[in-house]
Amino acid sequence: QELGCGEVKFGNACAKLLEEDWARLREMFKKQPHDRIFYAKTQNEFKTFGFFIYNSTIEIYTCEFTNNKEYVFFLLRLITLPTLKTLYTAMEEALEIMMSFKEMITGSKHDESLSEAPYIYHDYIGFLKLAVSIV
Repeated sequence: QELGCGEVKFGNACAKLLEEDWARLREMFKKQPHDRIFYAKTQNEFKTFGFFIYNSTIEIYTCEFTNNKEYVFFLLRLITLPTLKTLYTAMEEALEIMMSFKEMITGSKHDESLSEAPYIYHDYIGFLKLAVSIV
């Protein structure tokens, strides 16, 4: 089961290539909540995660199911990758952010102690919107 997705663009990519990768990331984010809800046993599992790395920047995202019964896409952090020219503090901060992001992902995983609990998708399936409609 997918918990997240990411895109990496090396060097000084042109704006068009960045936009294409960004669009691909958004499409993956539309698909993943459907998969996660289908196999969820608790609402804590209704989160997906993503990152977009370009040049010396990391964008960290989450998509969460809100109390209004809709998915909301959040930019959690925008990190500038530290270089050898930056201070130790900047490197330490970037690593702490990445570790807390990993903990968020781990915290949204399926709890094995609930393996006998029923799936809850039938309570939420009506709130999901199709990413693509065929006319």
